[in-house]
Amino acid sequence: MTNLLISISPLLLALALIVSRRTSITNAGLIGAATSLLLAWVNIEFTEVFFVLTRGLWIAWLAVSIIMSGLIFQRLALIATPNAFIPPEGSSDERKQAFTAIFLLGVFVESASGFGLGAVAAVSVLQARGIASARLAALALLSLALVPWGALAIGTTIAAELTGTPRSIIGVESAILSVPILGIALLLFWIWVPGPLSLKAMFREAGTIAALLALLWAANFAGFVDIAGILAAGAVFAFSAAHDRLRGQTPINAGIFGVFALFIVAIRVIPGITDTLRGLWLIEYDKGLPAFAPLAHPSIWLLVFGFGFACFKGVPIQKVMHTSKSALTAAYVPVAVTIGFVVLGQGMSALGAQEAAVSVLINITGSGSAYFAPIFAAIAGWLTGSNAAAHGMLAEFQAALGAASGGNAVHAVAIQNVVASAYTMLSPMRIALVATALSLVGKETEILRLLRPFGVAVLAIAWIATALT
Repeated sequence: MTNLLISISPLLLALALIVSRRTSITNAGLIGAATSLLLAWVNIEFTEVFFVLTRGLWIAWLAVSIIMSGLIFQRLALIATPNAFIPPEGSSDERKQAFTAIFLLGVFVESASGFGLGAVAAVSVLQARGIASARLAALALLSLALVPWGALAIGTTIAAELTGTPRSIIGVESAILSVPILGIALLLFWIWVPGPLSLKAMFREAGTIAALLALLWAANFAGFVDIAGILAAGAVFAFSAAHDRLRGQTPINAGIFGVFALFIVAIRVIPGITDTLRGLWLIEYDKGLPAFAPLAHPSIWLLVFGFGFACFKGVPIQKVMHTSKSALTAAYVPVAVTIGFVVLGQGMSALGAQEAAVSVLINITGSGSAYFAPIFAAIAGWLTGSNAAAHGMLAEFQAALGAASGGNAVHAVAIQNVVASAYTMLSPMRIALVATALSLVGKETEILRLLRPFGVAVLAIAWIATALT
């Protein structure tokens, strides 16, 4: 028990700091990481501690590179087209417009860019009628229901690398678990959306969600996990836009986000392009970890499209540089949170925390220990507001717990992926983001209260999935 308390003490310290509100989530993660490295230094060789640190930094870089470039791309795209996502006159009816904004445009933009921009895009459309309410904010946050594929699936990638599991397998499992979760999101949409509720509209919306989920599963099954959200939401969004045009209506325009998504899909899907780009420039850290190929990685193309679009729109170079600098400043929090919790998790792993914690939990609760996994995932996602950070903390533990409790380790990682991702929607930082966009600062508690049924439903779905394995 003493060894367990020592090995998990960095995580307990970080959680205590977050709960006490004596410091930010960012500082809590960094303090926890430093503590885990210090304890590892006392208990193992210095060279091993250095490897733990560099391994954590390398794994975190897979997400950090997209975080920084993604935020620069976001800021430049929005400054070049300040009215992006605002629906034009003559667009489709309000109900369909709201559905498209949340489940198609929002999911598409979040998949291509990430960091809550999907919810901001949804807000832009929903707010076009001049309505701002807690219910509207909760509706916009439903656009984050498929966060496992947000920001080109960086969270899913982190979970796969930490647990040594093929990303496509986690992607397929996560897509299956997302079916009832998106169903709950649709049910809440039917309850909250203003205006009359008709069976025709409900059937159309349910069919659209079914098509979205089928395409999501197919893209993951085919191995295109990083662009699965773009492919699924983008295809259905494009079909919906084409249908609007046939009816003489002006559809919502995804703008530069759509152009970027088409390019990324092309270099991933057309045979030979990705391999050629990887061959031109490949950086390797360790054979047990993925190499980084800058020219084949989305991060470099986010920068190319962001700067290129801003220049094309005539944004002065001084404003481009200032905007990029402010984006990097804003990136400090998600970057530091990701690095802190990934390194913290690696330090605890070196101390044997996963094995010790799983052993104690199994001894106390037996086979019922697997039912604690969704709770741990929910807490991690809610506290950090980042699935990458949540996986950095718990992915290895969840895999070990799934295997030791007689279940499927991959299934356990998928539950961690889906539940932690879903609970980022309920995190203070995500709710604050939407509340600020809608001038609802001070109404965050009311927004969270509306989303509580979604949180309860996610846990119930995860427990049922656990029981069926």
